[in-house]
Amino acid sequence: PEINLNNLTIDETKTRAGKDFYDMFFIKINQMDKKYSKTITITELPTFARNTQIQIFLEEKIINQFIVSPSEEFLENQVNFTIKILDEFFANEANLKKEFSY
Repeated sequence: PEINLNNLTIDETKTRAGKDFYDMFFIKINQMDKKYSKTITITELPTFARNTQIQIFLEEKIINQFIVSPSEEFLENQVNFTIKILDEFFANEANLKKEFSY
């Protein structure tokens, strides 16, 4: 039997700033009334110099990525931007389902 897990948020961050982003994102989406019905994975990869890049995946599709800055304001803006992208994705998906249901 296949196990279907929905509404998961997976933390694959490596640095303190990455963990801060994940924690801020996780807290914010769990305080929202709506829930996302797909798995969200937050990964962190090394980039040039000593920087890292965060990538946010919805299932297997990358929906946002950015070079990490430890600024709390920067991370908060990225959290809000990522949630906006998720909201748009799920709104579009709901509209498509309406259009094709007869």
